[in-house]
Amino acid sequence: MDNPIRTVLGPDGMHMEQEFGSLRWDVLTGEVSTVFGGPGDGLRMVTRPDGTSVTEQQVGNMRFSPDRGTETIF
Repeated sequence: MDNPIRTVLGPDGMHMEQEFGSLRWDVLTGEVSTVFGGPGDGLRMVTRPDGTSVTEQQVGNMRFSPDRGTETIF
């Protein structure tokens, strides 16, 4: 499968998510964020379900964003 479900560990605990196209789906809550840019692009714009937009950076299996802090992707 090209877009596997992955586990993400962050300051707010652990959740599972899947990205397909420009959407990031939280498997546990059902919330969907819109993501502009690919993981290899460096900085990405993310619009959260509540309408806020943030810039996040992913380096390897670490993801950094101002609203969620540092997350580890497994």
